[in-house]
Amino acid sequence: MNVNDNYVLDILNKFIVSERLNKSEILQMVSLVSISNDLSDLKDNLKWETSRVKY
Repeated sequence: MNVNDNYVLDILNKFIVSERLNKSEILQMVSLVSISNDLSDLKDNLKWETSRVKY
Protein backbone atom coordinates (compact mmCIF):
# COMPACT_ATOMS: atom_id res chain seq x y z
CA MET A 1 0.00 0.00 0.00
CA ASN A 2 1.25 3.44 -0.85
CA VAL A 3 0.94 5.78 2.13
CA ASN A 4 1.46 8.78 -0.15
CA ASP A 5 -1.88 8.11 -1.80
CA ASN A 6 -4.77 10.12 -0.33
CA TYR A 7 -7.21 7.25 -0.85
CA VAL A 8 -5.00 4.91 1.18
CA LEU A 9 -4.60 7.50 3.92
CA ASP A 10 -8.36 7.89 4.11
CA ILE A 11 -8.81 4.12 4.44
CA LEU A 12 -6.14 3.95 7.14
CA ASN A 13 -7.72 6.81 9.08
CA LYS A 14 -11.11 5.11 8.98
CA PHE A 15 -9.51 1.87 10.11
CA ILE A 16 -7.80 3.61 13.03
CA VAL A 17 -11.08 5.16 14.14
CA SER A 18 -13.18 2.04 13.68
CA GLU A 19 -10.75 -0.22 15.52
CA ARG A 20 -9.92 2.41 18.15
CA LEU A 21 -6.21 1.81 17.80
CA ASN A 22 -3.89 3.18 20.44
CA LYS A 23 -0.57 4.90 19.74
CA SER A 24 1.55 1.77 19.74
CA GLU A 25 -0.90 -0.04 17.45
CA ILE A 26 -0.87 2.91 15.05
CA LEU A 27 2.92 2.90 14.97
CA GLN A 28 2.88 -0.82 14.33
CA MET A 29 0.35 -0.34 11.55
CA VAL A 30 2.51 2.34 9.92
CA SER A 31 5.46 -0.03 9.82
CA LEU A 32 3.33 -2.79 8.26
CA VAL A 33 1.41 -0.73 5.73
CA SER A 34 4.24 -0.63 3.21
CA ILE A 35 4.48 -4.44 3.04
CA SER A 36 0.71 -4.98 2.91
CA ASN A 37 -1.13 -5.27 -0.39
CA ASP A 38 -4.54 -4.13 0.84
CA LEU A 39 -6.54 -3.52 4.00
CA SER A 40 -7.32 -7.18 4.66
CA ASP A 41 -3.64 -8.02 4.28
CA LEU A 42 -2.80 -5.25 6.73
CA LYS A 43 -5.33 -6.62 9.23
CA ASP A 44 -3.81 -10.09 8.92
CA ASN A 45 -0.32 -8.70 9.41
CA LEU A 46 -1.42 -6.78 12.48
CA LYS A 47 -3.04 -9.88 13.98
CA TRP A 48 0.09 -11.88 13.29
CA GLU A 49 2.31 -9.25 14.89
CA THR A 50 0.15 -8.95 18.00
CA SER A 51 -0.08 -12.70 18.45
CA ARG A 52 3.67 -13.02 18.06
CA VAL A 53 4.24 -10.44 20.81
CA LYS A 54 1.89 -12.21 23.24
CA TYR A 55 3.57 -15.59 22.93
